[in-house]
Amino acid sequence: MKSLHFLAVALFATVASAADWTPELMPPEQGVRAPLAPVQFLLPALPPETLEKLALELDSFDVTAYVSSTDGRHAVFTPPQPIGQGKHELRLVEYLAGGQMLERGRWTLEIRSGEGYREASLKGNLVFNLTRRLAAHNLAAGTPGPNQADGAVSLRGALADGDWKLTGAADLLGNSQHAQLPRRDGPIDLATFLLTAEKGPVVAQVGHHAVGPDSLVMQGFSRRGVSAGVKSADGGAALTAFALNTGNVIGFQEGLGVGDADKRTVGVVASVKPLAGQDLSIWGTWVSGAGQDQTGAGGSGVAGDAARSKGQAAALSGYGAFLDKRLQVRAETARSHFDADGPGTDTNGDGVIDSDLPYRDGSSHLLMLNWSPWDKLEAAGRPAALSFGLERRHVGTWFRSPAAAGAVRDTDLWKGGLHFDWAGVHGDASLARAGDNVDEQPNVARSRSILST
Repeated sequence: MKSLHFLAVALFATVASAADWTPELMPPEQGVRAPLAPVQFLLPALPPETLEKLALELDSFDVTAYVSSTDGRHAVFTPPQPIGQGKHELRLVEYLAGGQMLERGRWTLEIRSGEGYREASLKGNLVFNLTRRLAAHNLAAGTPGPNQADGAVSLRGALADGDWKLTGAADLLGNSQHAQLPRRDGPIDLATFLLTAEKGPVVAQVGHHAVGPDSLVMQGFSRRGVSAGVKSADGGAALTAFALNTGNVIGFQEGLGVGDADKRTVGVVASVKPLAGQDLSIWGTWVSGAGQDQTGAGGSGVAGDAARSKGQAAALSGYGAFLDKRLQVRAETARSHFDADGPGTDTNGDGVIDSDLPYRDGSSHLLMLNWSPWDKLEAAGRPAALSFGLERRHVGTWFRSPAAAGAVRDTDLWKGGLHFDWAGVHGDASLARAGDNVDEQPNVARSRSILST
């Protein structure tokens, strides 16, 4: 056990009673506690055998090795690295005979950047490249010149005090060849940015971000836009509303990304953990939007045109871990109401809408199980792990969501598998039966497959 390095001069002082002494935390020298400022406290005169049984903990980590003293009473803790801004717990404990631990002192340290703000920081990172083409032969017309300069700047900042906090992040791109940038106009452009404001239980964000956990109706949906939400003090419940660009906007263009209703997705995500202390979560997601669908492309003039498809979708999802987390379950059900071509499509370019697909209702269901039968498993004297998985996925022919452009569609899947680890060797095996889901489309070819890995 590490011990405080106090000198034995305490032998010549008045020895305090081992049953009732209390340490004293000294105020910071500069008025506020900075991330690297030494933390000082005073002890009563104690015999060496008591000093050797003392230990100092910061946020439950033993930091006794970083404590020094010149007289056995004035102790100084010197942080080996900057302590993060905010509140931290410092404890001085004494280990008694028999292994018992007696807490002698407990303090809350508030680390601040200065008197005005608890946290104030601005960081940047610059990358610059200079390239020259040394030789060329038979280059195509319009080939960029032989010299090119490009780079990137990453900026991060934070400002906080009390129960509020502002954070910001932005990534800028630069290129002497303007056509290489998102807008193709000017030497500097914006890649992504995000501003976050927190005030107690309220959180608002502007920029590129994802909202809530993934679901059947919202998958990998990190887009430019705005969101605002509120959460309970214990984090057991949260509600967030958002408006995001349906596409992936980058560059100094389209502002916040939500000004065009034909390219905007709005929605709400609500989540709750109904059982305190249990790893069980339930969340609901509703989205409504228009823009790029998973079929077609902008200006294609076919169903799924990026400027025309629109619809709504909703999902109810749940996740739980049971039996000491050896059994994990995820279940979801979702429905959608989607129009693949909006007001219709001009298929031959004559200026007349000659194809108008109706709204279609679709549904999707998902069940995933993962089971590890044994908590501790050994084989040939070495630790091992074995788990089994089962997936049941049913996605209707007409199920679509504006916030899940790349999601699997038209699928009827059963899949089972296992995973094992032993002595550094990992292995997976699976067997799946997959098919389409076009029972109501007699003129469409059917497909069935069995896959094993």
